[in-house]
Amino acid sequence: MEIQNIRATVVSKKIVNNVAILLNLSAHVPIEYKAGQYFSFIFSDKLRRSYSVTSTDCSSTISFAIKIDDGEGSQAISELKLGYNIDLLGPLGKFTYIDDGSNTLVFIATGIGIAPIKGIIDNLLKNSFSGKIYLFWGVRNEKNFIYDFSLYPIKFIPVVSAPEGNFENVGHVQDFIKKLDFPENTSFYICGSPMIVNDIRSFIKSTFVADYSKIYVEKF
Repeated sequence: MEIQNIRATVVSKKIVNNVAILLNLSAHVPIEYKAGQYFSFIFSDKLRRSYSVTSTDCSSTISFAIKIDDGEGSQAISELKLGYNIDLLGPLGKFTYIDDGSNTLVFIATGIGIAPIKGIIDNLLKNSFSGKIYLFWGVRNEKNFIYDFSLYPIKFIPVVSAPEGNFENVGHVQDFIKKLDFPENTSFYICGSPMIVNDIRSFIKSTFVADYSKIYVEKF
């Protein structure tokens, strides 16, 4: 898809649990992108940040989930108001669904790494994917779950490492992935910080697959 310079308008903005901002933008011109790709936000000549799309393939509306932290990008996002315009560059990235013949898909997200994975899963369901979908989402505590996948027609396994209350799955996603058996024809999609992605990919390779050919990753 062609990379474009795009101007978009903020049409909605929601803060969830003080950990993430859900942002919806309306592009001024029709655009094409694939679920899972990202756009570079151009705040100024010296400040650019990239954020993954959480929406499904669409021509005008683009959705993002952006972690709230002390960084300049997060601060710039927090200052955006309804009706403000923002310049984007994109779409960028190759972390999208690959039809490699697998009928079982395992998605593994840590933290805000859920952003591109949500878009990919939504798009698969919208297009009536006939196989089985697993989603493992690991976060620090319960407030970091900014989406509710409990009603999705998928196998959802939420995991927390430091719960604030009673929680069923406490630990790390690897602890729960290893409890399941996946068929040989399975693809894995992993998104999170580089160190965690590398650890999970190595674990999956040694546990489930002989090579990396069906392991797709995005590092934040």
